[in-house]
Amino acid sequence: MSKVLNSQNQLAAGAEWLACQHVNLSLGLRSAFDGLRLYDYWINEPTLPEYCDQDEEEPDIDLSVHRINALGYDPLNSTFTHNAPIGASAVMSTLVEAEVLLDSVAFVSVEGDTDDILLKIKSIKGEI
Repeated sequence: MSKVLNSQNQLAAGAEWLACQHVNLSLGLRSAFDGLRLYDYWINEPTLPEYCDQDEEEPDIDLSVHRINALGYDPLNSTFTHNAPIGASAVMSTLVEAEVLLDSVAFVSVEGDTDDILLKIKSIKGEI
């Protein structure tokens, strides 16, 4: 039972921390799980300021780099928001973003292991 309470406390603390961030951070997150991932990363980096949205207040630290390290993208500089287009344009936008992420070092454990999916994305986009 204590593990459940501990998890509940962790979720509550993460939600409270996220609520104190700029609203654009929440809008840029792709999922609630990403909010928890960011919170977990942030509290385990003792050199970082309390909040992750204060770039202008921390000139010596590039907080966007840490947001990218935590999530693979920067929710404060993301085209993925709750106002994203729907339909075919949303699919194309998602494919473009997936292509960038798959081609980045953040999601590749072995060089070349994403080549097949990148070719399929390029084919869908009409580039092949």
